[in-house]
Amino acid sequence: MKMLKNVIEYKKNIIKIFVSIFFLFYIYSFLMRSFVSVDTPFYTLIGRSIVYDHVLPYKYIFDHKPFFNFVLYGIWDAIIPVKTGMFTVLALCCAFFTARLGAAIWNVKWFNIFIISVTTGSAFEMLSGNTEVIQTLFQILILFLLRSPSYLALASAGVLTALAFNVNYLTAICLFFPVMFLLFVQRRPIRDTIIFSIGVLVGLVLLFSPYWLYDTHSLLEYFKQQKQFLSGYNQGLKSRVLTLLKLTFYVMFFLPVIYVWAKNNIFDKRVKSDNIVLGLWFVSALVTSCLSGHPFNHYFSLWFVPVVIMICEVYKFNAKGFSKIFIPIVGLTLFSTIDVTINNFVKYRNISRIDYSKMSQITAGAPVLNIRAWEVHYYMANMRNADPYLFRDHVDIAFGHNAVQRYMQDLLQKPSSIISVYNGCNNGQIEQPICAYIQNHYDKVYSVKIVKVSGKINPYSFDLYKIKP
Repeated sequence: MKMLKNVIEYKKNIIKIFVSIFFLFYIYSFLMRSFVSVDTPFYTLIGRSIVYDHVLPYKYIFDHKPFFNFVLYGIWDAIIPVKTGMFTVLALCCAFFTARLGAAIWNVKWFNIFIISVTTGSAFEMLSGNTEVIQTLFQILILFLLRSPSYLALASAGVLTALAFNVNYLTAICLFFPVMFLLFVQRRPIRDTIIFSIGVLVGLVLLFSPYWLYDTHSLLEYFKQQKQFLSGYNQGLKSRVLTLLKLTFYVMFFLPVIYVWAKNNIFDKRVKSDNIVLGLWFVSALVTSCLSGHPFNHYFSLWFVPVVIMICEVYKFNAKGFSKIFIPIVGLTLFSTIDVTINNFVKYRNISRIDYSKMSQITAGAPVLNIRAWEVHYYMANMRNADPYLFRDHVDIAFGHNAVQRYMQDLLQKPSSIISVYNGCNNGQIEQPICAYIQNHYDKVYSVKIVKVSGKINPYSFDLYKIKP
């Protein structure tokens, strides 16, 4: 019997060692990449213009995200010396502090929150360093502060709410239910709401003071550009249905845990206010993911983090009794981590085929016009843009049928270089008037064609042109 126990223990140790090695390999697949999400380099480009050149949005590059988002990425870029893997380091730091705060509020082990977030979270791009990980940290910090009766804590929560709202406007919906509960149900609603609101106003004044010091017109133009773009960015019925279907699919994996958690914590006469907050946070985030209208997996991480805390609470009180309900989560974790790890190595290999030093030498610091190519090349080659609408589809979203006219206006300014989607003039991705002008006035000097296993052209492929002498 003792020998059998030793064999079982030995096998368990082997499995633990194997899982640990795979986990380190999984983390490494992120750290070796310069970026994972194409959004983060784009935010950093704008952030650099703010931090180094003191150019306020959107005088250099346009994006529909709010002001403070770019400030954070610009600061992070300035303080991190090693650029490879820096967005994943950002995600790990946010996950760590989120876990610590979650443990402090709900009395669970922070390491469990952290490890589940970065492993099971692979399905929701938790290690990409996108804005959702920053949002989540802000949100849980705000909830932590709102639990305190201190005037300073309430005012600080208000300031952070203003800043979080200007990282991503969806934060307002994510926090709506839990914040309303903490302000109006817990203690003295009038006093708490006034102090919290003063904090919000102070945060907004601090954030937008550079605009007011510069000129009021710039601030009005800032909001005008956002409004114009977002009116064309709204998704149709097909995208919203797809978002709902994907959301339902992923929630199904966690439904058993959510049910058990709700049964033991919400539908109980001795329900704790912190658990009500957790449930309201989850519901608010779930609604946010639906309202976004975009079926992007990283949006789903907003409701995933509250669920992680639920998982830790269920595990804490009855790990053995509820082992079966964790099977779907384990299955999702295994599949998503393996899939993401392989995908990271494939994309790393693809990007490695591009000589960004050569691109930087060709462009020589002069403005480069982007025609539907991936904007990450500007980040990697440290190129300057010739049009504020740098993101590959922003011109089409902002100008619709007039996109060709916009590109032609840019071409008439005679930018020294052009980067375009690979073979765009032959596959219909670039319109004929644009192609004719490029052919007459530019020479193709560098081209990268990356072919997928399926035979399709990888979107990182591009053509680089130089103006004729």
